[in-house]
Amino acid sequence: DGWHGTHVAGVVAQATNNNEGVAGMAPRAAILPVKVLDARGGGNSLDLALGIRWAVDNGAQIINMSLGLDEPSAMVQEACQYAASKGVVLIAATGNDSAERVQYPAAYPSVIAVAAVDLNLEVTDYSNVGPEVDLVAPGGDLSQDQDGDGLVDGVMQAALFEGEWQYVLAEGTSIATPHVSGAAALLLANGVPPSQVRDRLLGSAEDLGAPGHDPYTGWGLLDPVKALEDTTASVNEEDRYSGSWDQGDVPTEQPMGCAER
Repeated sequence: DGWHGTHVAGVVAQATNNNEGVAGMAPRAAILPVKVLDARGGGNSLDLALGIRWAVDNGAQIINMSLGLDEPSAMVQEACQYAASKGVVLIAATGNDSAERVQYPAAYPSVIAVAAVDLNLEVTDYSNVGPEVDLVAPGGDLSQDQDGDGLVDGVMQAALFEGEWQYVLAEGTSIATPHVSGAAALLLANGVPPSQVRDRLLGSAEDLGAPGHDPYTGWGLLDPVKALEDTTASVNEEDRYSGSWDQGDVPTEQPMGCAER
C-alpha cells in the first residue's frame, strides 16, 4: 500500500536481463518482505523490533532497514544484537534530515550505516552524517540533472506510485541502503561467510573525502566489484558477461513518477 518498500526491494533484486525496465543489484536474491511501516511510512520502535526478530527467526540472512528513529530504542538495539548474534547482516539508512546525526538503528555498532551520494560522488544535501557512517552509496538527487539526460537524478525502480504501477525516480538514504544490501547478498551468494561481509564491504570501499574513515563518507563509496574479488564472481567476468545483453524491443515511453525519500 506504499511505493517505498517496493522501490527499495527493486534496488536489491529487480528482475534483470529480461529486456524490460531496469536492473537490481542482486536479481536472484530472495526477498522476505516484513512490513513494519504503514502506508504513509509511519511506524514505531516496537513494530521494528518485532519485525527484526521475526525476520531472523524466519531465515533472513540480511536485513535492509531503509527507515530510521530519531531516538535510541532499547528494544530495537536488543533486536539488532539478537540478529547479529545469529550471523545476520544488518544494514540501515542514516536519515534524510540534512543533520550531523545518524538515526537509529543505523547508529548502532551492529548495523552498517549508509549515507547517500549524488552523481558527482558528493554527499547529498539531505543525507544525515556523523561518526557512525560506514559507507556511502547512490541515493539520487531530485533537485538536479547532472548527467543532462532530461530526467532528474533519482534512482529508478518499479513500484506502485499514486495508484499506478510505474517506474519511480526516488532519492534518499533509504535508496542508498539497498545498494549495500544487494552487494552483501552477492557476497553471501559467492561464498563469503556472513562474519566477513561487513569487513569486505568496508575494506573494499573507494575512499572519498578525508583519508581513511570520516563522518561524512565513512570508509568510502560502495564498490561491489572490488568486494567480490577472489570469489567465484570474479572469475572470467569479462568473458562471462560480454555480449550477453540483448536490448530487444525496449519501450520508448513509460509512465514515470518522482518521489522523495
